[in-house]
Amino acid sequence: MLLEGRNWEGGSEYRFGFNGKQADDEITGNDHVLDFGARVYDSRLGRWFSVDKLTQQNSCEAPFVFVSNSPLMFIDPTGNEKIIVSGGKDQRADQWGDKMKFINAGIAAIQAYRAEMPKEGRGSQEQITWLVTLADYSDTEWKTIQEVATANNVKLIAISSSEELTNYVNGKTLNQESGTEQRTNDPISDMSIFAHGWPNNIGLAHGNSISTNEETGEIYSVDRQTRITSGTFETWSSESFSTIAELNLTTCNSATPILDGSSSLASNAANALNITVTGFEGNACYYNNANGDNIVKKDGIVIKGEVSLPHGNCADGESTIVTINPEQ
Repeated sequence: MLLEGRNWEGGSEYRFGFNGKQADDEITGNDHVLDFGARVYDSRLGRWFSVDKLTQQNSCEAPFVFVSNSPLMFIDPTGNEKIIVSGGKDQRADQWGDKMKFINAGIAAIQAYRAEMPKEGRGSQEQITWLVTLADYSDTEWKTIQEVATANNVKLIAISSSEELTNYVNGKTLNQESGTEQRTNDPISDMSIFAHGWPNNIGLAHGNSISTNEETGEIYSVDRQTRITSGTFETWSSESFSTIAELNLTTCNSATPILDGSSSLASNAANALNITVTGFEGNACYYNNANGDNIVKKDGIVIKGEVSLPHGNCADGESTIVTINPEQ
């Protein structure tokens, strides 16, 4: 609506519309179609091209409703599920280190995701899933992790291998190798990984003790089974992710060039999944992220207070957070 004394003339350089989404002129032209990731909106009709994928969970509302018919109060997040991956207990941390740093960083990510989401309405129902590598956490510590997940309305899943992680990414289950309709109907909107890292791999259980298979009695290396490499990302289906999803590799050296200098773990992930990937060129610093005055801990795990995400301001020098887009 025009306001008295104010004039504005839109130009072709302005590409964003309802809810700040970018127009996709390849479908109808003339800035009529907006891509929300989970579904596409036609501004001429004020309607969607498809029903809400969460409509079965919200049977009290019509399947074409947007944010409970309250667009002035709520927004609709892109995609349907946010995933957080935390590595095993950091047994390599010295006496000043935080052995629970990957858990506490996961809690920081939960807090950050919650801050981005509306408090009520359909957008608030986006699921957050927390995949925790079950390596060296005691029964008492695991119980505390469960309590934190419950308090934050987060789905908690224990994983013991990179294969299980791949299965969940592709099929929303730990024991199925190929993609399923569950994942197709519930794409990943964002994903963050907190663990040890090097230019060519991520160690979800680096430095953790070996384990024994309770059924066979076989002794195996949790570390070896939980490595993530460029090859791992090639086994993840790009269809599992929303069209504008972002993968955050919050590990040391995830964006540091590999020996040949032509690529990095983050760039390889971006191209394999066709999504934006953020990584660290240098160290990801977890120091003092969970030591604020308002922090309350139980078993070393933050149960109250705001936790900071890892940063690049390290004691031994600055590192750079790099954002990498897939090659066109």
